[in-house]
Amino acid sequence: MAAHRHDLNAPPPLRRLLPAKPDEQESPPSRPPAAEQRPTVACWPCRQAKAKCDARRPECTRCISKKKQCHYETNGQETRTQARKRKFETLQSRQDNLEYVVEALRSRPDPDADAILWRLRKGDAIDALANRLRHGDLLLQLSLVPETRYRYEFPLLRTMPTSLRQRTNPYLQSQLYEWVVPDAHVLPSPQPPPSHSQWPEGPRIPQAPFLMPYHAAEVIDVALDSVQPSKWTTVGSDDALMRKLLGAFLLQDWSWFPVFHRDYFLQDMAAMSHELCSPLLVNVVLAAGCNYYRDLGNRAEFWNPSTYGYRFLAEARRLWEIAQTGNDLTTIQAGMVFHIIYNLNGADRLGYVYTIRACQMAHEIGLFKRSGLFYKQRLRNARDFTAWNLFLFQSLCSFTFYRAPILKETPDVPLPSPLEDPKWYGELLLRYPLSQTPYNANFAQYFNARIEYEKIMNDLGVRLFTSKPGTRPLSATETAEFYLRFRGWYHQLPGSLSPRNIVLSCALKLHMRYHHELLGILTSMLTAETPGSPAAVFAEQAGQSPHQLFLHSKICLETLLRVYYLRHGFEYLDAYLIAFLSTGVFMSIRDMELSSSSSSDKLLEMRSTVILLSKGVYDQGSSLFLGKLLFRLIRSRIRAEDLDALQRFAKFDDAELARQEEHLEQATSQWPVDIVSKTDNPDVQRLSLLLQRHKLEASKEPRSHG
Repeated sequence: MAAHRHDLNAPPPLRRLLPAKPDEQESPPSRPPAAEQRPTVACWPCRQAKAKCDARRPECTRCISKKKQCHYETNGQETRTQARKRKFETLQSRQDNLEYVVEALRSRPDPDADAILWRLRKGDAIDALANRLRHGDLLLQLSLVPETRYRYEFPLLRTMPTSLRQRTNPYLQSQLYEWVVPDAHVLPSPQPPPSHSQWPEGPRIPQAPFLMPYHAAEVIDVALDSVQPSKWTTVGSDDALMRKLLGAFLLQDWSWFPVFHRDYFLQDMAAMSHELCSPLLVNVVLAAGCNYYRDLGNRAEFWNPSTYGYRFLAEARRLWEIAQTGNDLTTIQAGMVFHIIYNLNGADRLGYVYTIRACQMAHEIGLFKRSGLFYKQRLRNARDFTAWNLFLFQSLCSFTFYRAPILKETPDVPLPSPLEDPKWYGELLLRYPLSQTPYNANFAQYFNARIEYEKIMNDLGVRLFTSKPGTRPLSATETAEFYLRFRGWYHQLPGSLSPRNIVLSCALKLHMRYHHELLGILTSMLTAETPGSPAAVFAEQAGQSPHQLFLHSKICLETLLRVYYLRHGFEYLDAYLIAFLSTGVFMSIRDMELSSSSSSDKLLEMRSTVILLSKGVYDQGSSLFLGKLLFRLIRSRIRAEDLDALQRFAKFDDAELARQEEHLEQATSQWPVDIVSKTDNPDVQRLSLLLQRHKLEASKEPRSHG
């Protein structure tokens, strides 16, 4: 029998592990119970009472029971030390902002300092104002919003010409000029005449239009934001783009050509109502908008079927043919827009046909007679508004082209007082970048003034152009009578349209037109003032020398064009502006040709004017074909050295101009250019004829190989 021995050095046997029970599940290790979060800081009432606070927010239990106003000096789980640090940083930041604003008031130009002070007095927070001053310029440079303090600069000569800096020049005393040229040196203004006493001084605060170009603004209209133009056209479905086209036209030229009541048009478009909106009107307005919207390429190529402008116009023409079977308000309004488009394209003779037809339709529906009570108020207002607009439009277009007015009498419909019934006219509200309040353009006063002016122009057109233009010039007595009517209108302008307060492009053009037409009727009076001469008779009846008045209006027209450029620039389409640019540039070219001055400074001023206004025509030509036609003629008239300077300033592309030469030769524009007097024969100065003459002369000249 063998004996069993234990090894004393061997480890004791391990405990046998038992298998886990089948239904037993492994549980995660348990965590120690979280310590109760104690309030970090008691509320202020509990601290004052040295009472226990449970630190509940927004009100602790004790304050609720005691009905005390509970408040804390700290935020959430913030400690007292953290709160003190935060308050210190806040005070330090406020101190820094105060110092920054004070330094800006001390160091920035006067207009900027006035703007800062105005915002302080208006109640802007120091921190927000300092932040705007610190970061605004950077944001503006990034093109998030237009530069508010930006202004354009003249070519060759940075300052206003000495010949314009006269004490009698009211536009150098304007707020607009003071804001865009804060350091300008103008001769002291004489005592203003009594007839100007009704013009208020105007606000001395830098309202947005004085600080920014007009094209930086947007039209404020709830209906414009909600319309869906795609429901009115078959051309496209991009509502966002089409709203931009509508907005561009409404902003940039509707105030000059208010061919329809904007409020009613947009309201009915949004509501899909055909009472004051129609597919015809929508399509033709969109076609016009294509010229005004700068993000569209080849805007001026009306012949290009790939452009939106061509497609919208083709659809509008199709709808126009259909609409001839009936007469309604929107068809009449569309006729005026057609005329605008064809004028832009240098096909004014065709455009005039649409206005003639619109006037015929207006007579057929009794538009120029008082509306009966069977019309509801809204439709009656729209009819009367359209009647006055058609009168204004035909008068403007007829006179521009030396034609007799289509309408010889004013409409027999009410024209409400702009002060008593401004809603009849509609409001034009503008939103400028960085501006917290909308700007009211005072459209009612402006439109009323336009109508009163056009009444005089229509009478003048009837007198001058009913017979063949140039065959029945005004006598000295008639010229004096019309001059006194114009002067009376000018001195009765409301304060918002006074030389001191004008700022928007439409108001500047209204003053340009006043001086432009004075030049036209005064030219024939520029004779020697011998006894019994036309000049002497005029001076006796008008109370002023025609030579002095002519020179004054010439100075004012150039000043207005220059101030317009300084504030608004020439790049954005402003359709009727080209008429004033044309007159200004050809008068300046002629002045250079006739000048006997040997002064280099005087020559530099004249060259600066020629180049500036030529650039304006070129810039407008990027959006309207008529500008390209006119620029072609201007290039043939200016000196070689001035053309070189113009090319550096305007940066035009000779290759691009050559590419469009074929279309330029097909122009049929009847616009009389390089003509000032309203008694001259316009037929020899029609634009298409002048271009043909230039081409013939150029073909006879030997080609230059330099």
